[in-house]
Amino acid sequence: MTKVNMELALDFRRLHNLGLSYIDIAEEYGLNNKTVSDWVKKAVEFDNDQHWNGIRKDLDARLMREHHQMLLAAALGVSRAVATPPLLVGPGQLADVLVDYHILTGLQGLEEILNARGIDNMSGETGSPRSEDMELLERMADKLRSGLFEHLPELRAAKEQWSLDWQRFREQKEKLVTETAGALVQRGRGADLENELASNAVAQALASEFGQRVNEDLTDPDLDFAVGQADSRSGDARSALARVRASVAACRGLVEDALLRGGLPGGCPSCPGGPRATAS
Repeated sequence: MTKVNMELALDFRRLHNLGLSYIDIAEEYGLNNKTVSDWVKKAVEFDNDQHWNGIRKDLDARLMREHHQMLLAAALGVSRAVATPPLLVGPGQLADVLVDYHILTGLQGLEEILNARGIDNMSGETGSPRSEDMELLERMADKLRSGLFEHLPELRAAKEQWSLDWQRFREQKEKLVTETAGALVQRGRGADLENELASNAVAQALASEFGQRVNEDLTDPDLDFAVGQADSRSGDARSALARVRASVAACRGLVEDALLRGGLPGGCPSCPGGPRATAS
């Protein structure tokens, strides 16, 4: 008697689909027609399982690609945040808030992925569906940031170092403004004007560190004097700024490597397929 396996069962199914009866197939292979019928049913189930397994694999692969697109958008957000010169943002700007903003902005740029999930990334009035979608996006961006740093813990460490260096520079800059304002007391312009002039002078003195000038017009003798006072006291601020540039380079180098790879190693709770799914 012929020994039946799944390969032969699939052939039974093919023959049955061509119009042969179970009895015809059974006679050809020396089998009972009930045996042929049972194996054809198994072949149908096997084909269905293969079909749905293929769909699941394709879906998992697509979701993983999209997950990595979102992670890379978040990584780019980190790169853009750290590349922002601390001299050119407001005194109240926190480094981590800047990172969160750029990660959210990067996520919003993935319109096709978001639209496929039914998310409208355009802001709207409070309480409107668009406003609710924006709140959802903000929560997604928080998870995306956490996931990015789980995939790439080296970037988390580099970003945290950058945040510390950013804050130290801001403190040194404010100290330099205070010291410069103190040197201007003798000019008798009043405290408010001295602080404003000192702030402008510090920005001007440090502008060359960013390859630019904040104010090209130095014909004002008071500003010219103030810049000289700021420049002569700027050693600590320039050292702090050098540390910022070093941590920026570390962050951007890690992001560039991730972009060149087209993905990130490891996994995170948001990975498709499980909390520690591995990137392919």
